[in-house]
Amino acid sequence: KYLLIKYSGLYGLVETFGKAKKPDEAIALVEAMETSGTVGTAGVYFALACSLCIVGRLKEALFQVWLCVCFVFFVS
Repeated sequence: KYLLIKYSGLYGLVETFGKAKKPDEAIALVEAMETSGTVGTAGVYFALACSLCIVGRLKEALFQVWLCVCFVFFVS
């Protein structure tokens, strides 16, 4: 069901899951995006990191920030 969502709406959906304190759903969405071959923007990974911070999963959030930095420097 997540693959039906347009790519441009991924950031907003990940952010919405974060605000709802549902980071596992946000992670599943990002994993489905990656499995489909779509590369997320830095904003998608930043929103995922924020959703993890909201529920206290800081180590996972730091990893997402690292991915965001790698995206900005190596892919953009």
